[in-house]
Amino acid sequence: MNNLTINGEAERTDQDEQGGRPSGYRAEYADQARKLCKLGAIDDDLADFFDVSTRTIHRWKARYNDFNKAVRAGKGRADQRVKMALYRRAVGCFTTETKVMQFQGEPVYAEIETEILPDVRACQLWLVNRLGWRMSPQGGGEIEDGPEPSSVLVEIVDGRLPPPAEEDPLGSPD
Repeated sequence: MNNLTINGEAERTDQDEQGGRPSGYRAEYADQARKLCKLGAIDDDLADFFDVSTRTIHRWKARYNDFNKAVRAGKGRADQRVKMALYRRAVGCFTTETKVMQFQGEPVYAEIETEILPDVRACQLWLVNRLGWRMSPQGGGEIEDGPEPSSVLVEIVDGRLPPPAEEDPLGSPD
């Protein structure tokens, strides 16, 4: 059943007719929850914000479709950001920072490009989450419910990216 609003309060559903204390849910909570979850809030944080128990948050998600969809959408955006950050950490990346220095008593700003080398632990986390991969006690990797172990080889010899290939100006083969 859709939760239409009347005077800013959510319309009661059939589940609300079971008796007990009114839930205190308001339709505007859905948008607030979406924004909070987008910033990384979890159910405990929502409960603290709305001044209810975590169990009440779970009930609202079960009872009010708009609230459930909003929480899922917000958490999905936050989860996407974390996935991308983990991926960048696993494969390495470049970051540009502004460094403030002082020259003859005046501030000087310099754009500094820094290479963040790939991180082995981030690679492991990525493989666990993407492929169901786990480390064996011998230090090798095992694949569960995925391709054959021989088809996935993780070997980090040098964390730096290789230099770009130089093109032969004449286009002749090697």
